[in-house]
Amino acid sequence: MKKLQGKTAVITGVNGGGGAVYASTKSAVIGLTKHTALLLSDKFIRCYAVCPET
Repeated sequence: MKKLQGKTAVITGVNGGGGAVYASTKSAVIGLTKHTALLLSDKFIRCYAVCPET
């Protein structure tokens, strides 16, 4: 049986303004991406998050 492969990406904060809300939301997106990557790793699906530095 052929294993499925795929990729998913999350792009956030192109015009991030900084501050507590921005930082917590950015952290949440990164955590969600890591969690999703762990859940889908057995199906060889990679997950990426692209976030600019502030």
